[in-house]
Amino acid sequence: MFVAVVLLAAACSPINNPPGAPEVSIGPTEPGADDDLVVVILAESTDLEGDRVTYRYTWMQGGLPRTDLTGDTVPASETAKGETWEVVVTPNDGEIDGRSGSATTTVVNTAPVASVSIEPIDPASTDPLLA
Repeated sequence: MFVAVVLLAAACSPINNPPGAPEVSIGPTEPGADDDLVVVILAESTDLEGDRVTYRYTWMQGGLPRTDLTGDTVPASETAKGETWEVVVTPNDGEIDGRSGSATTTVVNTAPVASVSIEPIDPASTDPLLA
């Protein structure tokens, strides 16, 4: 009798399927050292039971985990030219993790910024100009 009750209870408990993998990328497409790296969700993770899905972000810099970065953005102050960054985005439906989606990018050289001024500010036609 006891075995039948346990089997019946197991057969009646609902099954929770894990959410599907999201499709992700990192923006901008060619980030410079002065750009934040931001996760872009191209296709949301879906859950068969309709549960609300949240995401966990795991960042890797040059193949090494950055446990201090847990959000969907890496500030530009953390990046440098030539670095390779990867993000793994893991969906969770409140009970179980689903398959992760991931994306990789490389930080490119940032173009220099030039600032030029001409003096004097209000020159006469005979004044020499200094840049």
